[in-house]
Amino acid sequence: MGIRTKIVATLGPERPLHGPDGRPRNQKVEYRQMVPWFVEAGVDVFRLNMSHRSKNDVQEHRFLEAYRETRFFWETKGRHVAIMGDLQGPKIRIGSFFDDPNANVELVSGKDFALHTKTEVKGDKNEATVIYEGKPFAELIDQVKEGDHIWLGDGEALLKARKPSRGGGTIICDILSGGVIKGGRGVTIKGVSFDIESFTAKDKRDLELLLSFGDELTYVALSFVKTAEDVLKVKDFIKENLRSQKIAEVDIPLKMPGLIAKIETQKSVDNIAEILDVADGIMVARGDLGMQVGLHQVAGIQKRIIHECNVRGKPVITATQMLDSMERNPIPTRAEVTDVYNAILDGTDAVMLSGETSEGFFPTQAIRMMHEIAAEAEKDFFDRTDTEDRFFKLLQEGEKVWPGVRTRVRRKVQKYRRQRVLNQCYFNEYRKVQKLLATQKTTDRVSHAACSLSVGDEVAAIIAPTTSGQTTRMVARFRPRVPIVGAAHDYCVARTLTLCFGVYPVNILRNYQDNEAVFKAACESAKKIIQYPHSWEKGKGAKGKALVQTGDLVIITAGHPLYQPGTTNLVKLHTVDG
Repeated sequence: MGIRTKIVATLGPERPLHGPDGRPRNQKVEYRQMVPWFVEAGVDVFRLNMSHRSKNDVQEHRFLEAYRETRFFWETKGRHVAIMGDLQGPKIRIGSFFDDPNANVELVSGKDFALHTKTEVKGDKNEATVIYEGKPFAELIDQVKEGDHIWLGDGEALLKARKPSRGGGTIICDILSGGVIKGGRGVTIKGVSFDIESFTAKDKRDLELLLSFGDELTYVALSFVKTAEDVLKVKDFIKENLRSQKIAEVDIPLKMPGLIAKIETQKSVDNIAEILDVADGIMVARGDLGMQVGLHQVAGIQKRIIHECNVRGKPVITATQMLDSMERNPIPTRAEVTDVYNAILDGTDAVMLSGETSEGFFPTQAIRMMHEIAAEAEKDFFDRTDTEDRFFKLLQEGEKVWPGVRTRVRRKVQKYRRQRVLNQCYFNEYRKVQKLLATQKTTDRVSHAACSLSVGDEVAAIIAPTTSGQTTRMVARFRPRVPIVGAAHDYCVARTLTLCFGVYPVNILRNYQDNEAVFKAACESAKKIIQYPHSWEKGKGAKGKALVQTGDLVIITAGHPLYQPGTTNLVKLHTVDG
């Protein structure tokens, strides 16, 4: 089979770049050409960075048109490709230099640099204004102490604050590490979390645009999440938007995009357990995280978060500077290759490319490199681990975690039951989680049994029919060697399984009368999944191969009664009919 790790690629502007054949295209490459290149190279999810939303949404709509054409083509071959909108969040930024939003300056180590928080200045190599939502950010002066480290951009420059001038609103800094800084880049103070709303007015406008995409929007990534309530606020906003579109209340849970909480502050690290209760997935956003907690702590935090997500069955993305040098070069550094490899061994579901595909000249080469690293890492992972022992250990760890989750969720239900008039959405979300937890032990046993039965060479795939996606995610967390077919009864639910390790999502109907009819439909859909070679392999004479064929032995999970989330209670060995 192809790789199990999913690849997320950030979309950038139409621009000159190197094509799949390695030759430079000196003319602007349009999305109609770029999007198919990316998908054929191995992309599973396109990330739209809403920090750089274009004027009049021209870029977004041109991409959407090309994406739809590409998606229709690939779904005939049983492959889903998803869209993730990444909201900017409450980003504190440096103002422009020389009144030019595209200008940059070089900060020199050892020199002084002044940050103004109450007045706007014409930025230059000596001073600039700190901006939040278009205005000088006066609150900054109250949070900064003498000796605090202040990062500019993604670490392009590091400043050390001297005694701030409270009355004047100016922070004089020593430039500890200089570099070239462009206006509009982020400002991060190590260890400081501002008491500002994580879901901003800009986020709401951007999310309304993304929701106008309809069923094409699969995930929404939330920046600077600090608590579970930050996630619930966005869920509430989305539900109200869907209601305004006249979508029936019973269909709203199925139409909800998956919410991905980005972990990039110390507070989000501290609250990761409660965030996992309500988020649909996690992104380890190592850029801002490294500046918040210290670079030396990032690797350990990444490993712990990935493991917690694996135990809880929540997809996790590892992001930021994975193949950073490929923005400029056609091959990565050895350290970057090792970084991607180790993230996959740690258990990440997906790896993400940012500037490599949004700004770089070698985007398809970067995607292919991710694919090749993932293939090698997965091979070593399966060859070097005792599969059944790994399954059992994960099952045991889940049994230790779930009691604490149940207690925390029960307390949240009690809290929001008293506040139901004000927080009906929060109450409903926690009640939904509570209902799933009530059958978690059975789901654990069935998904563990399915994966244990798949060990060996006889089984072609695990097929997991699902109403909410929960069963498929619970199977995927064990990382079986065989592919997993997530046969969802709703198109939108199928798309939300795109990020899960080793999962091939398919959509089956919802009008079956019994499990046998569901099994037959799921197997027929699985037979249509064709593993096509990637563009750079076609010259080797490789041909597409069906994932499941007539006569194959497969393992099917199921639940009774039908179409009720959380009722998985059956595992069956099944021979695929002709």
